[in-house]
Amino acid sequence: MLAGPHVFNFAQPVARALAAGAAFQVPDLDQAVQQALSLADDAEAQAAARQAALGSVAADQGAAARMAARLVALLDPKPAELSGSCRAGR
Repeated sequence: MLAGPHVFNFAQPVARALAAGAAFQVPDLDQAVQQALSLADDAEAQAAARQAALGSVAADQGAAARMAARLVALLDPKPAELSGSCRAGR
């Protein structure tokens, strides 16, 4: 992934991708083109970035389910009963 200098609306995911080596941040379009061409010619760098991206994505898998479980726990002190009532069709 190539990111420009302005990532304020998704700063945390970009920061994680940069830290993992799954992304590259560039200051402008010219540098983005140069970085893309450089990566296109470097199979080893592509493979490293690919592996980093896969690891980064794997670390975030299940995040939505974990967040939903936390919200249910905050909203309903008895989440087991909530699950049971949903299954029973109540």
